[in-house]
Amino acid sequence: MSHLRLSKGFINAMLDGRVKLSDAAFEAPLLQLLGTKPITEGLVRVVLFDGRTINQHGILSLEDHATHRLFADGLLDKFAVVRALDCSTNKVPTRNMTVLLLSKIELVCAGE
Repeated sequence: MSHLRLSKGFINAMLDGRVKLSDAAFEAPLLQLLGTKPITEGLVRVVLFDGRTINQHGILSLEDHATHRLFADGLLDKFAVVRALDCSTNKVPTRNMTVLLLSKIELVCAGE
C-alpha cells in the first residue's frame, strides 16, 4: 500500500464546498477506512482518512450493488483503501455538522 497516495485535503475541501466530484478535471479521491459500523439497513457509518484529515461523520450507502457486495463480503475492513466514485455532503442542522455521504465506491486495497 505504500505506493498509494491518499487524496490529502479532500475531506475538508468537500465539506467546505470547494470541490465536487462532478468537476470534469477532478480525479476520484482515494480514502482509507478507519472503521465501519452498520447503523440502519442500507447505511453504514464510516470513519474516513484522506492522508491529512480524519472524518468521523461519514455515511456509506449500500444502494449501489457493487458497494453492497463489498460490504457483505467483508472487504471493507479497517485500513481498506477505497476510491470514492460518487459522494456528496449533507448538512445536519440539529447536530450542527456536515456528513460526507459515499454512494458508490471501488475497493483499491483490502484492509486488515
